[in-house]
Amino acid sequence: MSQYDCFAADYPLTFWKKPLCGFSLPKGWETLLSELCFQIEQHIRYLPSFRGESLPEEKKFRVVQVKSKFGGLRFYVNDEDDYIAGLITMAEALSYHICEDCGATAEKYINDDNWTMTLCESCANKRNENTSHSRFTKVSKGDKDG
Repeated sequence: MSQYDCFAADYPLTFWKKPLCGFSLPKGWETLLSELCFQIEQHIRYLPSFRGESLPEEKKFRVVQVKSKFGGLRFYVNDEDDYIAGLITMAEALSYHICEDCGATAEKYINDDNWTMTLCESCANKRNENTSHSRFTKVSKGDKDG
């Protein structure tokens, strides 16, 4: 079963249809996304307007895309109220402190190709051991991009 299929099975109101623009989630953020989806499911369960029982399919709440960008989670939906927007903002902010590979406490790293990831020191070291050309280094707090 694919990662998306697992989420769709666990959160059928959130993932009732495959995201239009893709579902690509680092393994280390599975728990974070699961918590986000659980909260969204609870909220949607009691809001008929989001479940869309009387709405055409294109107006129902749905996830449009899940991905990692610049070392942070991106979770795009077609519609949201203030509560769902707050949940998404919080999960996206938390992702900058959770290792994309293992889920441990992490920091921002950048490699020689300017690829940004949120990694723990151990996972950054493992990635560096497995490559000879593009090494990850921790972004210092004083850096403009950090």
